Amino acid sequence: MGGGRLLKIDVVMIVKDDARYVADSLESLYSHVPVNRLLVVDGGSRKTVLDVVKRYPNVTLIDDSGGTRATARQKGIEIVVTDWFMFLDSDVVLCDDWFEKVSKYMNDSEVGAVQGVDIPQCDEFQKFNNLIKEVSCSSPISFKPIHMGLPVVNGIFIGDTLIRREAVKGIKIPPLLHVYEDRYIRRYIEDRGYRWVISSEAYCFHYSHRKSIDAYYLGLIDTLAGYRSIGKYFRDAPKLLVSFILASIMDQRTATKCFNLLLHNIAGSVAARLHVGSISDAGFLKKLEGY
Repeated sequence: MGGGRLLKIDVVMIVKDDARYVADSLESLYSHVPVNRLLVVDGGSRKTVLDVVKRYPNVTLIDDSGGTRATARQKGIEIVVTDWFMFLDSDVVLCDDWFEKVSKYMNDSEVGAVQGVDIPQCDEFQKFNNLIKEVSCSSPISFKPIHMGLPVVNGIFIGDTLIRREAVKGIKIPPLLHVYEDRYIRRYIEDRGYRWVISSEAYCFHYSHRKSIDAYYLGLIDTLAGYRSIGKYFRDAPKLLVSFILASIMDQRTATKCFNLLLHNIAGSVAARLHVGSISDAGFLKKLEGY
């Protein structure tokens, strides 16, 4: 199974409205992953989004209108049939040979999930890459999206993650977790005794809507909050402190958002640790719905 081109996997993609990167995302998927079925969980998209999805083979549409990312991921998990499956976000473009780079972990019975590194492609970078893409269309030279120096953050991100189906058996993600449902899934997998691996080779370009400064600070907090070892907190605490100071100076809104995200991060971790099916502070969990 390790080299894996003969093995096919189910792929779960959640979509809602934004069609800008769906085609690029699916092109990268079908070019670099052996797809058994593409399971598209639709949160109420316009027809244009679904028209793009339907161009591809072996597509199954699942309605989740009015749901959250938690309910969408839950529905996807419940209908996958392959031993391993993948979550792919609709604003993510996979690197070349993505599956080849993660499939080597599939023979390790202790591994429950393999996550690719998330490289944010934020507003400024998106504009530049769109220009590169336009040039590429009229040029014999092929250009790929580039990473213009934004720090790569190894936080918890499920948008390009391969998961062992057995590792999420019985999971019930709290429906209110519209964000940080990925933290719940990771903690559930780890609490069942499996390892969550972040591959140093596999990566994706994530076309986030955040400004670059937002993406960096939020991602750094995500990375630090994901640590289990207190020693790592002390090691990276100075970076966290400097980030908050810089964020406060440059943009108070960003600093406030970072603080809210950190609190929500902790809430998601606690919920996962307790395996709760609901969280009483619904208002708090809904506050970050736009992120």
